[in-house]
Amino acid sequence: MEDDNCPGVANSSQADSDGDGIGDACDDCPGDVLNDRDGDGVCGLSDNCPSYENPGQEDLDGDGVGDPCDPDRDGDGQDNQDDNCPLVANSGQDTDRDGLGDANGLGDACDPCAAPLPKLHPGDVPIWTTTASAETSTTVP
Repeated sequence: MEDDNCPGVANSSQADSDGDGIGDACDDCPGDVLNDRDGDGVCGLSDNCPSYENPGQEDLDGDGVGDPCDPDRDGDGQDNQDDNCPLVANSGQDTDRDGLGDANGLGDACDPCAAPLPKLHPGDVPIWTTTASAETSTTVP
């Protein structure tokens, strides 16, 4: 006699629609051979990151790859390990040369202490000065 593929639950047919060795009667993900291998409560075929637990299926950039598995979480074209602001898209990375990422060139997306840039008027030319402790900007009309 074959081994019971679902001990403790009556299942005389021993049906196993996905062939994973777990009887359909006690398989949390029948029909899904990947099951829930990361244990996050989301079946493998529906899981946007089947190798790492992420029960909320977070996907910051909406690309269908769950954040724990996504090499570019914010979708700005910079891999997380090289991105100076990995949770806010800032493809330019640093337009004001302060070492922290800028989301749109008007301020640092990830720098809570970033001072707002001065408002420029048509024809103004920004002149940047960087010292060891601060970066300042003046404009020349």
